Amino acid sequence: MLTPPASPRAATTLRSSADELITLSLASTADRDEIYQLRHEIYGRELGQHQLNSAGRLTDSLDSHNLYLVARLQGTLAGFVSLTPPGSPRLSIDKYAARSALPFAVDDQLYEVRLL
Repeated sequence: MLTPPASPRAATTLRSSADELITLSLASTADRDEIYQLRHEIYGRELGQHQLNSAGRLTDSLDSHNLYLVARLQGTLAGFVSLTPPGSPRLSIDKYAARSALPFAVDDQLYEVRLL
């Protein structure tokens, strides 16, 4: 299991215009909680793809292995992507296709990237 840092590491700041700063970093524990709440809001409440729950958070079995790259616009969460590193016991794509049917090798160099 990967443990997220307490605060973002190796943050990179980009400027999209004169007034807008975008910061990219690995998700901290607090960022992950915000991601899980946002997923619940979007995939549960807005799209109806998952049942709502009293915790107001949507997590999945990959979260303990995933890394998240977060983008913040002037400190506000603007987006995130999920990175499942090599060696993880499961990939999201496993729900849809057998690994033997994939047109690429699932090996110690494969990362799965998901836009959530």
